[in-house]
Amino acid sequence: MEKNYERKKERKELRTYYKTFLNKIIVTTESFSHLYKNFYQSINIDSGIPTTPPKILTGNFDRVNRIEDAKLFYAIKEKENLAVLLSNIDYVQKLISEIDNYHTHYLKQSEFLRTPLQEMINNYIDLLSKYTEHVRITNPNYPNCSEFNKLVGDSIMKYYKEISGTRQLKEFYRKILRPVQEYVVETDIFRRDVIASQIAELGKEISHQYNHLKRLVTEFRLDYRKFYKYTVTSKDNLIRERDKITWH
Repeated sequence: MEKNYERKKERKELRTYYKTFLNKIIVTTESFSHLYKNFYQSINIDSGIPTTPPKILTGNFDRVNRIEDAKLFYAIKEKENLAVLLSNIDYVQKLISEIDNYHTHYLKQSEFLRTPLQEMINNYIDLLSKYTEHVRITNPNYPNCSEFNKLVGDSIMKYYKEISGTRQLKEFYRKILRPVQEYVVETDIFRRDVIASQIAELGKEISHQYNHLKRLVTEFRLDYRKFYKYTVTSKDNLIRERDKITWH
């Protein structure tokens, strides 16, 4: 009788211990889902990919993993529900670990694209300035500048007043690069002026690089939205299976 009582007591204590940390894991999983949601909603081509993924310091997964499965299945009679719990806990833990590696991979790709892109933008602005100086020297009617000369001058002014030193890639692309490129191509000015030709060519390269980076960031955001949905589903599964188990 005494041994039977001790065994029942041990099983109940184990159930209580397991449920305590299971509840903490559920809270942690929900916290991760909120982090992932806020994360993917805040990412864009201007902000770029942060250096680290969302993190929560916790040892609850390790505490639960240290409990032998055999003891748990002995202590809990709802075996199928326990199996689902264990599977979901393992899934969430592996997901968090894999996200770290995934994030590092995308960060490297982003930096590989973003660093030369900024250098190309600097060169593009230098070319616009060079074109303005070129026209001023070679065209005696420069004070009565053409529409394109004005566009170039306004673009340079906008860049240094509003964009230089910031991460506003989208603003640069939409308000400076596209208008200049469209004018250069539509008016065929790139065929008549060597510097305008250089502007057109570099602008095309920047457009390709910008759109490649934009696609990368979009893929990154969509994947984090998946991570958010995965953690929400896992949290719901954990709560559902937890509530089917007799803990007392």
